[in-house]
Formats: sequence, structure tokens, C-alpha cells
Amino acid sequence: MIDATKSLTEARATAGAQERARLAREIHDGVAQDLAGLGYRLDDLATASGIAPSERGQIREIRIALSETLNRLRYSIFDLRNPDFDLLTQVRGFLNGIESVGVNVSTKFNCDTSTLDPVVARELRFIAIEALSNVVRHSNATRLEFGLIDCDNFLQMTITDNGVGNAGIKDFSYGLATMNERAQLIGATCTIESPKSGGTIISVQAPRR
Repeated sequence: MIDATKSLTEARATAGAQERARLAREIHDGVAQDLAGLGYRLDDLATASGIAPSERGQIREIRIALSETLNRLRYSIFDLRNPDFDLLTQVRGFLNGIESVGVNVSTKFNCDTSTLDPVVARELRFIAIEALSNVVRHSNATRLEFGLIDCDNFLQMTITDNGVGNAGIKDFSYGLATMNERAQLIGATCTIESPKSGGTIISVQAPRR
């Protein structure tokens, strides 16, 4: 009986892994490739003759938004193929991408994410991506500080930028709602502040479980 139960469990795990791999392939070969193709077309359009500077700026904004969407999709594909991942490594990769568009990034990492609950790690990763995307899209920030620190039984994630503050928050209303929803799923709190001195501070406290 024990052997039969063990075999059934292993069969289910194998079937689940195969289904995740199939979905990852379909998304990669379908939607992801289509989005990448649209990106190349936007690149061609941005460099075409006869395009006004204001129109080039709008095309660039669309291109950045498309790239962010494609990055999210790639992370989803990665999750399907790799149920376990390291939060710190993922965040560092995304911050490198932000530096590549001209934002000065500083970090403070003082935590051990290897023992973090996988569900908590996944939701924190999505919250970080949403918050950092706002920096690129809406804040017009030139500097960004990212902190991930162990505090007793919870993890503190803080994202601070020197952007436009309240104006960015208005543009970011849907993204903020999404972040709050994801935070609630793991019993975390998510707050956003806009100091008088300018910029935005997003703070997330999540239980390690």
C-alpha cells in the first residue's frame, strides 16, 4: 500500500512537471515571440525618417512598457520551468536591467533568502517587479535605493526613488492595488509614501513563515 501511494505521488509530480514544461514551451514559442516581434517593429519605427521628436518619445515609452511586459512573461516562464528560485538573484537581475536605462541604483542586502518560503519569495518578487517598473515608467527618477533586510521573523523590502512622487502614485494606482493584493496573499503589509522632499518610498514587511 505504501509503495502504491508513493508511486502515485511520484506519478502526479511527474505529470505536473511535464504540464508546466508544456505550458512554458507554448508561452515561449507563442506569446513571447509575438511580443518580441512587436518590439523589433517599434525599434524600426522609432528610427524611421519623418517621425517627430515627440512621436519618437511616445514610441520609446511604448517600447519600454512592452519590454517590461515581456520580462514579466519571461519570469512566468522561468517559474513554470523552475518552481524553486532565489529571490535575491532574481531581484539583482531586474535591478541590473534598470541600471541599463540610466537609473543610478544602490542596494542594501542583509538577508538569507535561501530559507524563505517559496510562496512568499514568489509574491515578493512580483511586488518588486511592479514597484521597480513604476520607477521606469512613471517616476522619472534618476536614483533608486533597494533594500532587502532580515528583521526578526519578517523580511523588510524597501524601494526608494527620487522621482516625481505624488504624480507617479496617481499613474501607479492599478499597480499599487496589485501589489497590495499580492502582499495580502502572504500576510504582508505594503505601504507607499511620498515625502515632501520628493520621490516615493515603498515598504513591504513580509513574514518569513
